[in-house]
Amino acid sequence: MALRVLLADESSTIKKVFQLALQDFAVEVRPVNIGVDVGPVAKSFQPDIIFIDVLLQKKNGYDVSAELKASSDLGNIPIVLMWSGFMELDEDKFQAASANGRLEKPFDVTTLRK
Repeated sequence: MALRVLLADESSTIKKVFQLALQDFAVEVRPVNIGVDVGPVAKSFQPDIIFIDVLLQKKNGYDVSAELKASSDLGNIPIVLMWSGFMELDEDKFQAASANGRLEKPFDVTTLRK
């Protein structure tokens, strides 16, 4: 059974990097472009891990993560928040989001695979 990864990011480049970096690992990547769609897609797709950009439109990644973590049916799914290196990750919002990890963009493929 393939590992299911939900990727919430607007960047087509990031989506392509995920696909290429994880193709050797039998991973199915489901992309989502806007924050309000993450919850419904997660419910239907049932991912094993969720990567969320903090700068999503219509609902930021911090809020999406906090909502998913508060959900009885999705709260146990590991969440990794991503942000671009040109900005600072808001530590207070990161803690409030209850995410399991963080990943600064751009990242190298080895870091993503880990």
